[in-house]
Amino acid sequence: MSNDSLSSQLSEVPWRLVVCVLLVGVAAIWWLSRPPVKLDDNQYATTIALYRICNQRSDAGLDQIELLLEASLEESGQVDAAVKAMQRIIEDGREGHWQQATADCRLLLDSQVKR
Repeated sequence: MSNDSLSSQLSEVPWRLVVCVLLVGVAAIWWLSRPPVKLDDNQYATTIALYRICNQRSDAGLDQIELLLEASLEESGQVDAAVKAMQRIIEDGREGHWQQATADCRLLLDSQVKR
């Protein structure tokens, strides 16, 4: 291996490393700066029920929560961040990712606590 090819390889490594570190940093800042999802009283109660359902790994329970969300959407006419978050949790449960769904419910509930 010649000195030119070795030096060019060495100069590429730091460049790639810097780009990777910057991307991870930007992603972390974006993730941490997102505002928490706000739940109203009804959505909070629904999320507690969804947490229990995910903990029990109940497909029938997911069906019931979906019906509640659909009724809520018909009533309000708009999808807010809380409904989207619950829909993602339901999707995780349907895909068999019960632990992730349960953890996401817990995070959603924890984000409601004012500290």
